[in-house]
Amino acid sequence: MEVVHRTAERRGARERGNTLVVCFLAVTVMAAFASAHMIVIQKNVRQSNFMNEIGEMRRLADGGLNLALHELNFDVGSGDGNIGTEAWTTANDLGRDGVPSTGDEGEMDGIPTPGEPNCPGVPVGLAAKGMRLLVRSFDTSWPSVKRIVSTSYNSTSMAVVEVYAREAGGGVPGVGAVYVEPGVVLDLNGNAFLIDGHDTNPDGSAGPEAALPGLATETGSPAGSNASDLADQVPSGREDQIIGQGGIPSIGESGAVDFDTIFNAFKASATNIVIPGTYSNVVWGDYATSDNRVTYCNGDLHLSGDGSGSGVLIVEGSLTMSGKFTFVGLVIVKGDVRLTGGGSGVHIFGSAMIGQSLTAIDVDPELGVSGNADIKYSSVGLAMASGLMGTTYSVLYWNDIK
Repeated sequence: MEVVHRTAERRGARERGNTLVVCFLAVTVMAAFASAHMIVIQKNVRQSNFMNEIGEMRRLADGGLNLALHELNFDVGSGDGNIGTEAWTTANDLGRDGVPSTGDEGEMDGIPTPGEPNCPGVPVGLAAKGMRLLVRSFDTSWPSVKRIVSTSYNSTSMAVVEVYAREAGGGVPGVGAVYVEPGVVLDLNGNAFLIDGHDTNPDGSAGPEAALPGLATETGSPAGSNASDLADQVPSGREDQIIGQGGIPSIGESGAVDFDTIFNAFKASATNIVIPGTYSNVVWGDYATSDNRVTYCNGDLHLSGDGSGSGVLIVEGSLTMSGKFTFVGLVIVKGDVRLTGGGSGVHIFGSAMIGQSLTAIDVDPELGVSGNADIKYSSVGLAMASGLMGTTYSVLYWNDIK
């Protein structure tokens, strides 16, 4: 019996030992699985953080391009489209180590790189993330086209994007004394108005350029159809009050006018902003003293009395000019234009442009001229107005470099 008892004890001890070994192995395996799982989680978290950081830097680099375009378009900041790279030159193109002839990243690649001399960068985003921005604008071999490169970076990552942007505009094309968008309704009453496409200087003398149509519009389909529609609206006996190039009435077509682009470019360059309403005896610029302004009104405007102006007058709503008012330059209006001269009348030397506003209640703008009113094409007045147009860059190509 004693032998059997000792044998049972030994067997129980072995079983308990085996159980401990199995438990130990199980714990070890579980710990290994847990460690592997944690490693995978940590790796995924690091990858996720990295991708989120890259995405954020990409957005910041895109924002840098937009800031540069804003500088170039509106002449704000330094006005050159360079941010954090104002002092950088090609002599500083030494790469991330800032040392010549090492062939490291960024050396002699033609763009500012973090670590190069005169590239301090501008802090962006959360300060704790240590992100900075470098933007540089370059002239290219294409006329009026700039290459803009934006780099956002921190101690571990970097994103680089570029755009090619073309300077739009080139001034306001001379197409006639008055340009109207297709569909504008003419209401020409009285016998004391004149729309004259012969080039006339602001002092009343003959200008240097050839005559243009008194009234111009967009080229129709077929060509001539838009001009014919306008001619049909000229009252009998008033044809000789629209003069200039060609026959009487002098009405032509042109494909050179982008009404909205011109309107928005001057709107962005406004130097004299007025609220809608009626104004008497205003002086909004003086051509004789080169006090030429871009005046903008975001609604209906009525000018009366003995007033004057020079430069560009842009109106979102309708414009009424009455009394004795003289303007040198460009008048561009999205709504109705009514000129009612009194006394010595209303005189515009330059050009008037009337377009259709999609937000207007009356979607058919009208050009109404009555009383003693003259609109005379003036190449001098229009050239002066064109000089007040702000630069507008439109993006041709957008690319992720890194």
